[in-house]
Amino acid sequence: MPFSYLIDTKRRLVISTAWGCVTFEEVKAYQNGLLSDPDFTPEFDQFLDATCLTTLDLSIVEAKTIARRPLFSRTSWRA
Repeated sequence: MPFSYLIDTKRRLVISTAWGCVTFEEVKAYQNGLLSDPDFTPEFDQFLDATCLTTLDLSIVEAKTIARRPLFSRTSWRA
């Protein structure tokens, strides 16, 4: 899967990395994995490294579906 993440509980930060070609199903699997991780807290901040992402294979409807899914709190910083 072209996604990985590291949860730094001390810094209250999720560091996510994406590479290659990413599909809708892979994004959903990443989100499900993060939500089921016992170290994950929605109040943590997130840094997403997509510097090695080559293709985001999503339709507009799929992108909206992913964007609407609440993973992080409204007060979390995301970059």
